[in-house]
Amino acid sequence: MEATRTKPEQQVQEFELDISGMSCAACALRIEKTVGKLEGVETVHVNLASEKAHIILRDDTLREDAIIAAISKIGYGAKVVTKEDIRQTRKEKERAYQSDLREFWLSTLFTLPLLIQMFVMIKTNNSPLPTWVSFALATPVQFYVGRRFYKGAYYALINRSTNMDVLVALSSTVAYGYSVILWAQGHTELYFDSSATVITVIFLGKLLEKRAKLASSDAVSALANLEATTAHTIIFGQEKDIPVANLSIGDLVRVYRNEPAPSDGMVVAGSTMMDEQLLTGESLPVLKGPGDVIVGATINKGNPILVRITRTGEETLLAQIMHMVDAAQGSKAPIQRLADAISGIFVPIVLFLSVATFTFWAITRGLDAAFLPAVSVLVIACPCALGLATPTAIMVGAEIGAKRGILVKGGEFLERLTQIDTIVFDKTGTLTAGEMVVSDVWPLRGITSSTLIKTAAAIEAQREHPIAQAIYQRALEQGFTIEQANHTEVIAGVGVRGVVRGKKIFVGQPDIQAIRFSPHIEKQIDFYEAQGKTTVIVTSEGLPMGILALTDTIKPDAFSTIQRLSDISCRIVLVTGDNHHAAASVAQKLQIDEVYPSSSPSKKAQIIHELQTSGHIVAMIGDGINDAPALAAADVGIALGTATDVALEAADIAIMSSETTRVIQALELSELTMRKIRQNLFWALMYNLVGIPLAALGFLNPMVCGAAMALSSVTVVVNSLRLRQESAKLAG
Repeated sequence: MEATRTKPEQQVQEFELDISGMSCAACALRIEKTVGKLEGVETVHVNLASEKAHIILRDDTLREDAIIAAISKIGYGAKVVTKEDIRQTRKEKERAYQSDLREFWLSTLFTLPLLIQMFVMIKTNNSPLPTWVSFALATPVQFYVGRRFYKGAYYALINRSTNMDVLVALSSTVAYGYSVILWAQGHTELYFDSSATVITVIFLGKLLEKRAKLASSDAVSALANLEATTAHTIIFGQEKDIPVANLSIGDLVRVYRNEPAPSDGMVVAGSTMMDEQLLTGESLPVLKGPGDVIVGATINKGNPILVRITRTGEETLLAQIMHMVDAAQGSKAPIQRLADAISGIFVPIVLFLSVATFTFWAITRGLDAAFLPAVSVLVIACPCALGLATPTAIMVGAEIGAKRGILVKGGEFLERLTQIDTIVFDKTGTLTAGEMVVSDVWPLRGITSSTLIKTAAAIEAQREHPIAQAIYQRALEQGFTIEQANHTEVIAGVGVRGVVRGKKIFVGQPDIQAIRFSPHIEKQIDFYEAQGKTTVIVTSEGLPMGILALTDTIKPDAFSTIQRLSDISCRIVLVTGDNHHAAASVAQKLQIDEVYPSSSPSKKAQIIHELQTSGHIVAMIGDGINDAPALAAADVGIALGTATDVALEAADIAIMSSETTRVIQALELSELTMRKIRQNLFWALMYNLVGIPLAALGFLNPMVCGAAMALSSVTVVVNSLRLRQESAKLAG
């Protein structure tokens, strides 16, 4: 692995397509190759399990309809995925499944007499059905029910490629056509039962696979179903119901008991308990009152509240979560490369083995004996299980994570998380509660405490940093009127400056103006910092006005989290912008030996880089804007709790809860998912390594091979779905 990882710059265009008509991994690879050759395409990943293509364009010269046309030309359907389409797409897939199910029962109705005839012939050597009846039963199965395989094979062959449909169409056609020839020559030992049974059994396998894939993709549609459809808006004091899609930023809405919030907003009147389980995975409601943020689709469990809308449509947190889950379920993990490489050459190799089998048996036993083994090799071999091994496990893993408030941006990060040996923690808001309070106010002579607080609060009023919020809250609690600050500027990792009443004010780390401090100021700073407190200096026109000392509390679960990570031999590092004493105090309580205090955002990223250069695979866990460079630089960036939009954008995994134990859950989930992928790949490979030789040696007939092939794909999907039960053991 490279020592550093650069996050891609924002692309000109990035979108997803729903793909229909894929039958196996070879289909997904063909679409990737076709789209990848188009001028302007940066990357394309096609996921067989989710039936989606994720495409990034490097410029705006290529249009979406051109890509869709290229996909249609090679025999597949495609359409752009939008949030509004999610419910409709799910319904369409359900309808398609029901239609296929009805067709399967028709196929079974025609095939069952042929299957019974086969068993009777084995016992009595006599056929209970006239030959013309067998022909009449097998023909609609071959050409009506089997038309899907012919269509897929046709498009594959005209594009000079091969896939599972080629194998099924070829094997069933050979069995059917050979039977017609033998019938015309007056023979009675025919293979109509084999051709019909192969199609019906494989069709059953595809149905079971489709049903299981629908189950594994429930997460996004379940999130979509949580959204409200109607908003109770307040217009000129009158309540009026409007569709949620018509909401605008600034609208006032009333949310009643047991109703979902129609969109993201802020409480302006009333207080209640909100169920935020869809975000954090926590079942306990959270108290919300005036000034608190409300997330769309969270449920009001108490009194009616009045909310001012702050975000709508695709900008809401729920929409972003849906996008992240959908993107994760459609992503590929690096381990999939092995399966893709095998799938790309699989069908041609099987065709060669089938011809070799036929030749061997024809030479040694004659043409009649060569037919069934050659067909069996065609039937039993299929790259479907290999193609489904990785994406189905990732789909289920991403769904489990979403239900627990752990949002993974892609399968590659689930895989990379299992390789982590070093975890770097931010302090404030990550290991500590982040709810800092001003514990001490120390003004210089001639400056009152109220002036010091009011001046600092004016500068910090618009910031979301825990220190800024603590200062601002202290001013509000004391009933001060907060003045307007102008020309405010954040100095990342240092502080903030601006103009209040015409004077240049700075609030931030003491050492920024250390050269102007008198010894007794520095002594007071040392006194506070020796107690583990965070200090900020307030200056006016470069001259100190006083000192504010703040304290924070360590999260209740932080110690147990650090201990459990240490138990699995993770190297733990603490980086923080706080001073040495504050950092050392927290590190001592949590038994963290490696500490980097007074770290600016760039220094945090530099520390990550140095750890990577020394051979470590690093995860960074943080929650603020200051952590964004380090989150982006780490091999896996994890944004924890009420992370800012910047941190969420830079992170690879977003944990919506502030509990540090969710980090353990994310690690365990990644391990479970990768273990499931390895199991799937093992059994998919073993199935073909064992099944093909047995078929070639004549130990398996085409009907048994058809059932085995169908079973292999279903087994992989069902094994992935078992993640749901196994995930119940994740750390609490």
